[in-house]
Amino acid sequence: WETNQPLCEIELKARDNRLQTATRTRTFALQGEKLKAIVLATSRQALDILRERVRLSTNDKLARIFATEKIEVGRIGGSLELRTAGLGVKGGASEGQKLAIAYAFLTSLLAEAPYRLPFIVDSPAVSLDAANRREVGALIPDFFNQMVMFVISTEREGFAEAFYDRPSADVCFLTVTPKGGGSVDIAEGLTAFKAFHAKEG
Repeated sequence: WETNQPLCEIELKARDNRLQTATRTRTFALQGEKLKAIVLATSRQALDILRERVRLSTNDKLARIFATEKIEVGRIGGSLELRTAGLGVKGGASEGQKLAIAYAFLTSLLAEAPYRLPFIVDSPAVSLDAANRREVGALIPDFFNQMVMFVISTEREGFAEAFYDRPSADVCFLTVTPKGGGSVDIAEGLTAFKAFHAKEG
């Protein structure tokens, strides 16, 4: 083809096609990287917006909960950074405060979900003393539209008692007692719930 003009033109066209193919591939690669960067930036911005909405919603709930000490969520990162209004970062919180903050945060987070499902928690107050149990027990009903709690008999004092006077349409007590052989006895109503005692060990 080096000495034949028609063959030279064919070779030139073939090489030009290869160049255009390579150039387009590079262009597409660069455009792909730009698109990835845009998607990543959009994702980060959306996450920042969601975090701020959840933070503000959580703080709105906390403002109604803590009347004497204004505890707020200052930042949501790998964990919740707490602060006290006017005093800055809060170093610690009581067990009751931690649970209340956790429930306030969870309800605010779940409120952003597209589905409405019941919140299910096992032994919600087992680590609290009676005073903190009463505090948390009084708060929980206002956090969730629908909630299922598995409560052991030792959690009744303080915590479960907060639900005793609520309308029967708002709360349902089910007492599940193991009978052996994999079967259980299920009793409905507050009377059975108050009488139940879990076996030690």
